[in-house]
Amino acid sequence: MKQKSYFKQVFRRTNFKLGFLSFFYSICSVPRLLLEVFIRKNMGSRYFSFGLSIILFLLFLITLLFSAFSQAASYSALGSNGYGLGIFGILFFVFANKRRSEINSDPTHVSFDEFSLSTGELTGWFKSRKENGTSLRRIEIWFEPLPFFIGGLVLMFIPFTRILGLLLLLSSVLYSLSYMGAYALARDFIMDKIDEKIAGEEMGQALKSGFAGHEARGFTNRSPIPTDQEHRDQLYNLILKRDKSGEPTAVAQ
Repeated sequence: MKQKSYFKQVFRRTNFKLGFLSFFYSICSVPRLLLEVFIRKNMGSRYFSFGLSIILFLLFLITLLFSAFSQAASYSALGSNGYGLGIFGILFFVFANKRRSEINSDPTHVSFDEFSLSTGELTGWFKSRKENGTSLRRIEIWFEPLPFFIGGLVLMFIPFTRILGLLLLLSSVLYSLSYMGAYALARDFIMDKIDEKIAGEEMGQALKSGFAGHEARGFTNRSPIPTDQEHRDQLYNLILKRDKSGEPTAVAQ
């Protein structure tokens, strides 16, 4: 059984905001794909899904055929919006096929020179913004989804493209939230490692000194400390491990 570190057992709290953003990060593969094929290139072979692109294209194609050949189309909102969705679907598939052509499709190909889960490279204006000093975080969270958000708002006021406008609007919002989640998860991972190291080191100092109220670097020991030195040493060896440098670190989960 894996042991929990002192930090995770005592200090780690459930973060509602992080959980909220993590949820959107986990469900946003489709909204991100709908936008990324137009604004990214050279995506990782395990990140970009051409199979999912085909499924989405077929769904768009069905709405186009429904609008073109079904008598019921003229009486339904989906039918009247089918042409806009169909045209977008065709454009989406063209760009998705272009993204696939940039990926090495050889199933035996593996390389330490490529990150297979890469979200791709910035293109066009977004790339120039980064070269001019704008942070990648700001570009991914705000700038990339912004044209689709504005375009979606405009299309929602046109009778025959309202559904497409709503789709682009929602996709742009979810795109932004998914990257907020990615950055929050990345920062939380690093902060956990830092706090876990601090907690392990200061817990070690508390066991060495025998002072139960040990406080340092914002860490407060809330555990009872044995009065007997031998027992403290035994507990120290149970709770802590020493890395190669000799510094005490908490047992990782």
